[in-house]
Amino acid sequence: MFLAGGLFLYLRAIRPVTALGRYGMPVFALLMLAVQAFVFLGPPPTSPNAAAVTALGVYFLFAAVAQALATRC
Repeated sequence: MFLAGGLFLYLRAIRPVTALGRYGMPVFALLMLAVQAFVFLGPPPTSPNAAAVTALGVYFLFAAVAQALATRC
């Protein structure tokens, strides 16, 4: 719910100059939803350390992609 609301406000506030800016963030939001669904419905992590490392890696990857998409608009 928050993701959809934030995406709506973001797309309403910017004026993208490229197709990547117009469609990049919605595709990125769908990717984040797919990863979240896998976390909820997928197999449990093998260890707490593996879960922590994976979560941090995915967080930094998502932050980098969001930054790249935001600077291209």
